[in-house]
Amino acid sequence: MLEAVAVLVTFRLTLLIVRDDITKPLRDRVPDGTWFGELVRCHYCASVWVGWAVAALLYRDLNALWVGFALSAATILLVALLDHLER
Repeated sequence: MLEAVAVLVTFRLTLLIVRDDITKPLRDRVPDGTWFGELVRCHYCASVWVGWAVAALLYRDLNALWVGFALSAATILLVALLDHLER
């Protein structure tokens, strides 16, 4: 159950960073072509970092950062599903 919550937290935080209107003014201030610009505009990139942060907070163990990759993968799948449903 905790892992499912972690997936949803990673998914929601990633969308907050990359897509939500409330963070658009912040994204617009970051120049394109920079690594940080890619981070705040790409759900693939952002989900890795968000997944690592969620895994670190959830498991409180640096070895659990591998879980961050799984959270990122789940987030990417959920974003793809969301994109498909929005069409």
